[in-house]
Amino acid sequence: MWDAVVAELPMRRSIRPDLRGAGASDVPRGGYGLASQIAELCALLDALELDRVDIVAHDWAALVALGLAFASPERLRRLVIVGVPHPFIRISPALVRAMPSMWFDFVLAAPGIGPAALRRGRQRILRTLLVDYCARERSDDEIEGYLAPYRDPARARAGSALYRRLILPTFLAILAGRYRRRRLEVPTLVVYGADDPIVARMGMQSASRWAAHLEVHALAGASHFVPEERPAELARVIRVFLDGDAAQRDSGSSAAATGPVAGSADAASGEA
Repeated sequence: MWDAVVAELPMRRSIRPDLRGAGASDVPRGGYGLASQIAELCALLDALELDRVDIVAHDWAALVALGLAFASPERLRRLVIVGVPHPFIRISPALVRAMPSMWFDFVLAAPGIGPAALRRGRQRILRTLLVDYCARERSDDEIEGYLAPYRDPARARAGSALYRRLILPTFLAILAGRYRRRRLEVPTLVVYGADDPIVARMGMQSASRWAAHLEVHALAGASHFVPEERPAELARVIRVFLDGDAAQRDSGSSAAATGPVAGSADAASGEA
């Protein structure tokens, strides 16, 4: 998912891990909750001897990155989250109208039903997400590359666990206002596709009360899979934001030198 974006950022070191349960990662039976994913991301930074980094993350990996920003803000210099709303949204008429488009979250989170939907038959839910939530044509081979891993029962079980233990609980916590009791100190950029059938309809309000620095950017011509749909435009937006703190960048700090730890972790993609 991130290859074309990273190619547009040649001066930055890029690390693209697969989070637990996605991509080529292991698929143990447990450890799919937000706290476990944050702990593993911290452990990765420790293993790579990276004290402070920029993180770019998509979909549920963005929820993990946000969790890290709240739990350990000293580990992040700047954060870019793609394809998700900021965590301070409120229930509004616009959000209520967007809720029916999230039906698949509840199906995929259901024990038994979720894993079966991910791996059996024509895998219609994944196909729908890959095609209807993408603003460009996908080849049959590309779609098959996303679908094939989920025919493994263990990986389908892990995918469902991510929805049940991480994606839905985090979104419900956002709606309940739990993040509005906290303050986001890490400078953060929210990027979403202007044609995203869910995020673009949520009506994100100003969040200056709860964030030290928060920008929101709608990318024209993109839907949910922004890194694949508009990689050059996304890379430009990322570059401008990450290079925005000129004083810190010019100081030669390790934070700026590490570049983005880029992430994606869609149910269908899995890079984080």
